Amino acid sequence: MWEYVTRGDEPLAEIRSRKSEIGNQKPVRLPVIPPDVSSSDFWFPASDFCLPPLGAYAGIDRNTAERFRKGEMEMDGTIDLHGMSREKAHVALSGFIRHHYDRGSRCLLVITGKGLRQNGEQQRGILREMLPQWLAEPGLRGIILAFDVARPKHGGSGAYYILLRRARNDGA
Repeated sequence: MWEYVTRGDEPLAEIRSRKSEIGNQKPVRLPVIPPDVSSSDFWFPASDFCLPPLGAYAGIDRNTAERFRKGEMEMDGTIDLHGMSREKAHVALSGFIRHHYDRGSRCLLVITGKGLRQNGEQQRGILREMLPQWLAEPGLRGIILAFDVARPKHGGSGAYYILLRRARNDGA
């Protein structure tokens, strides 16, 4: 029975070495997507995401995580994507996050909107649905520490908080 329970276990040394390799990777700068290419051409399955799941705060101290979750951190930037096409929103979001990371910002607010109302029924918005996928792309996932749904005062389920990692000055 013990063999059955421990069949997927790995030695701790292997896990630690893999963790340090991941933590030392630098974010990859993605080339600008040509206008004739749809961002949907870059879709990959959810199982390939390396971004922490929505609402996960691993690697963040308790006070920071609590302030982030409650929307009590100062917002260093806000972008309103709703009303944009999928491709335009994708490019705008990527540029916005990279710009704020380079500036040393920590907490951002991204407004996606809640979706369309058709026949009295709320339908999930495409931007809201695509946001986790965009954040998990190689050019962004390395600089994002956490993301979560915003509190009602910041837009509720139609907006998200993004917590960026601190930019490292390797040459200084």
